[in-house]
Amino acid sequence: MNSYEGKQGFLTFVTTVLISAGIFTSMYFLINRLNNRAQTELSKTDLSTRTTPTTPEVNGTSDTPSVFGALVEDKQEEKTLVLGAGDQSTGSAVPSTGSSFIPALILIGGSLVLLGSYLSLIQPRKAAIRAFEKRITKGL
Repeated sequence: MNSYEGKQGFLTFVTTVLISAGIFTSMYFLINRLNNRAQTELSKTDLSTRTTPTTPEVNGTSDTPSVFGALVEDKQEEKTLVLGAGDQSTGSAVPSTGSSFIPALILIGGSLVLLGSYLSLIQPRKAAIRAFEKRITKGL
């Protein structure tokens, strides 16, 4: 590949990146503007003036014993919750969650990027040609 083809390929790449960035930026701002408009319309409505509709009483329901009547009459023990107290049985306020899968993928991806950078710096094609020429000329 000569330098002209390399320049043309690079210009094509830069043009593609700029066009796609412009398209995605305009889509982001359009979606963001529509979302903000919906939120402002929602905030304009006064939610405090709304009342819940009352349900009319159905005839004959007041004499029928409720299935949940025993639950209503039974008083439950109320526990006071303290902010940041956590679960006392585990001894930690922060639950142990997470995975080592994502950091492993990040490390593998980073190592591949570093390997690719190193190979592009040493230019393996030129190194292979030099080694081949040394081998060939050594036998002469």
